[in-house]
Amino acid sequence: MKAPSVGCVVTLAVTLTMCGRGLGSDQGHSVTFAKTGMLVASGDVAGVSVQCLLDTGSGTTMVGLKHVVDQLSEFDHVPTMVFSPQTGDMRVLQKFQKVPVSIDGFPSYRESVVDSPIHLVSQLSNWEIEALVGQDYIRHLRIEFHGENGEPKLLKPGIAILREHVSGLVKDGDVYRLSVRLPGKLSEDVIIDTGASGTLSLTPQVIAKLKAMGHVQAVNRVTSQTAFGTHRFPRYLLRWVIVGQTRFVDLPVKESRVSLIGLELLRRLHCTLDFPNKLATFSPSKIPSEIRICPGAIGVGLYFERNGRLIVDEVEEDFPGNSAGIVSGDEILEIDRQPVGDRSIHDIRDRLSQAGQMVELKLRSQDTVSTVSLKLDRPYEYPPKWEPEDPHAAPRPFPNLDEPAKSN
Repeated sequence: MKAPSVGCVVTLAVTLTMCGRGLGSDQGHSVTFAKTGMLVASGDVAGVSVQCLLDTGSGTTMVGLKHVVDQLSEFDHVPTMVFSPQTGDMRVLQKFQKVPVSIDGFPSYRESVVDSPIHLVSQLSNWEIEALVGQDYIRHLRIEFHGENGEPKLLKPGIAILREHVSGLVKDGDVYRLSVRLPGKLSEDVIIDTGASGTLSLTPQVIAKLKAMGHVQAVNRVTSQTAFGTHRFPRYLLRWVIVGQTRFVDLPVKESRVSLIGLELLRRLHCTLDFPNKLATFSPSKIPSEIRICPGAIGVGLYFERNGRLIVDEVEEDFPGNSAGIVSGDEILEIDRQPVGDRSIHDIRDRLSQAGQMVELKLRSQDTVSTVSLKLDRPYEYPPKWEPEDPHAAPRPFPNLDEPAKSN
């Protein structure tokens, strides 16, 4: 911890922890993510027991540790080009064919498996996540969300569960898309990505259209780590988005190469993603009709280690955490005099997004334990101020961003 400076503020990152078995295969398995903030389950790839991250944004299953990759040598393999949807990075990797893949308690299917450097992602290696189980396997199953206070469940295929609102899922290559409504009479088919920890990511073209109509505001940039490296993305506030029939307002969103919906938004819904039947079914009456997911107000990325320690990952400039002298590698022992082991990563994130309030943190920096008090804040206004929205206004004319700019 470095010496604090005057003025203080705070944001958060997401992380992973182990998943236990839930209700049993006839009722579904609970995918515990109180500490991890990710969908993690035990599974099997090519006869090797592994901890798996359920990643619907990945078309194929990916493995990264040598003892798992060694087991794949007996399977036919070909070079394949792997594309990162968020960053646009492309790599040539080895794809092994017809490899048995399963999640504990669910059937085994023979799928393609790619040898990928996922072990370079620190949060995956910290929890000994050895495989990203992709949509090629998850398409046989259903994922059920139960609102902010519930835990997701993985379900076997069956007859479609009809709810108050039903939306079709569109299969796009190896992934599935869900249509969401945006301001300005826009709609967007977004990739369902349970491997993404954020809320919503939109393409530069969509962001530009919304910005031209006054529906987004730029605030700062956010860092994301992938198997292909660390990248910084522009972050915005979006006036609103409707998913199912639930309206999310003043939503922090990220710009990326493709539009996708992440776990931080999905977990707030009461819905079933029924991939075999290509349906998303919603129960909007069981959750608030309007939801605000506040951005962090401390500027400190946090993750739980496997041993339960809460570690500072990165610190953003212009936020209270940086002003208070918190640095990467510090351990947070208590929040408001309550041990962090008693709280979920979601509870901690919510507490550290309450701008204007004081928070007390007990920290360990190397061998020194100290306590700091911060006033949570952001370097931008939130909730943002918007010009009145005209529901009858037609979208403003907008240039074709795919065409090269013309010079005079």
